[in-house]
Amino acid sequence: MVRRLAKRSPGHRAQAGLTLVEALIAFAVLAIGLLSLVGFHGASQRELALARARAEASALAEQKLHELQSFVDVGDIPLNDPGTDAVAGVTAFTRRWEIERPADGAFGDAPASVLLAEVTVDWTDSLGQEQSVVVASELLETSPTQDAERLLAALGATGAAWSTASWEVDEESEDDCSGDDSSCASSSESDSDSESGDDCSEEDCDIDGYRNGTRYTVSGNLDGDRSEVDGIEGDGISCSFSGGRRSYSCETSPVAAGGTWSGELAFDLRGGRRLCNDEFGVVIRDRDTLVIDGISEDATVDLSVSRSCPRKLIIEGSLTGEVGRVRTDRPIRVREQDPGSANMNCEFVGSSGFRCESNAFSSNQKWEGLLVFAVKGGRRLCPNGGSLDYEMYDRRFIEVGDVGSSGTIQLRVARRCGDDD
Repeated sequence: MVRRLAKRSPGHRAQAGLTLVEALIAFAVLAIGLLSLVGFHGASQRELALARARAEASALAEQKLHELQSFVDVGDIPLNDPGTDAVAGVTAFTRRWEIERPADGAFGDAPASVLLAEVTVDWTDSLGQEQSVVVASELLETSPTQDAERLLAALGATGAAWSTASWEVDEESEDDCSGDDSSCASSSESDSDSESGDDCSEEDCDIDGYRNGTRYTVSGNLDGDRSEVDGIEGDGISCSFSGGRRSYSCETSPVAAGGTWSGELAFDLRGGRRLCNDEFGVVIRDRDTLVIDGISEDATVDLSVSRSCPRKLIIEGSLTGEVGRVRTDRPIRVREQDPGSANMNCEFVGSSGFRCESNAFSSNQKWEGLLVFAVKGGRRLCPNGGSLDYEMYDRRFIEVGDVGSSGTIQLRVARRCGDDD
């Protein structure tokens, strides 16, 4: 039996698979590609970290620059006063700053009051390389408080709301007018009208060439017989009631920026009623007039309306001579003549004064009693004047009798009382 062997073609042998050499070459190409990709990823991460660090360094530099720019007055500018600090963030930063006055002409036509502030932020990146960001800005050596005063004044001059106010400041002289003389005359007449003002007094209108718009309010609540109040008015202040005369509110006329306002509020009362308030510092004159003295911000004064007002009695005193011989570390004792009357409480004020204030009591009552001081070294208290009638006993007792209104007592501390003290 004869066997025949079939011949294999060359193409059939090529389809049998890859040789070992071909596999090694493919693996090498793949490895090189993967290594390149890993290197590219690492470089991208380093660049991203560096970008984040630069962004934070720039923010830190801007923050310090804003601090340097936020001075209130010219004297607060840290001129030629460099500084440094350490800040922790995505990395450890070191921040340096300085302010200098450039040489003449360094800023071109800029005024000499322009300063240069520069902030530098340094850090070390992940590869150990030193990095830095520098931010610089110009500072104008002027007082922002003056600008704020001018802003308030200009807003008051326009009489408009903040969102719609507009103004301009013309510092040119009349010789700088262009065109015919009519434009200059018109500008002069306008300035004259603005300065004169028809709706404010002289002291209210002008501040550095502007009219100021600063106003204060005085408000409060009314208690008691408030239905007996018919109205309220004042000079340089406008008032109104609200809530069935439960409260009142008054707005002052314009005052200078940072200034104060003083005046009176006159209440129209019926049936012999009077205003009452036992708060120290609140002055009511002629039973229906509230005296406001030197407010520099909004004030609240609560009042009550009645036929008679409970009140407090105040005795103020001053010490002269050997003041150090009075034991201010011990309280001033009070002995009431009539235990049923209002109690009096005393304390030392400053280095050479004292003040006594009673509890509130009815208007027809009076106070009488003794004020007892602790005096050392054989010294004694000597009467030396005042608006109250009083007598001295046993060198440290002050007797005050039938006191119906507040007053003063003046004392001298000496070895003896009389002409030879």
